[in-house]
Amino acid sequence: EMEGAFGKMSRAVRGLGYDPDSEGFLVQQMAAPGKEAIIGMNTDPVIGPVLLFGLGGKYVEVFQDVSIRVHPITDVDAREMVESIRGYPILQGVRGDPPVALDPA
Repeated sequence: EMEGAFGKMSRAVRGLGYDPDSEGFLVQQMAAPGKEAIIGMNTDPVIGPVLLFGLGGKYVEVFQDVSIRVHPITDVDAREMVESIRGYPILQGVRGDPPVALDPA
């Protein structure tokens, strides 16, 4: 299965101009089940660097519920990004699910 996936990914990245034989792939064990987040960064041609946060996995695909801020941000901005998404209650724990650790340890 792994060899088949490697071949398929190799063909795809070759089409993008990369050499998978010299660049390689990183494979690691899948994380334990839990809440997923999406965090991204892009550069808008008008306003510059922007950050994105939202629930990840199936939630981002279904709800398209993300928060976007112009970079740089403070810790207060980061907290507001997390708390501003409609899915924030999921992170707080619902229907017996435990909350996620939002504060740095």
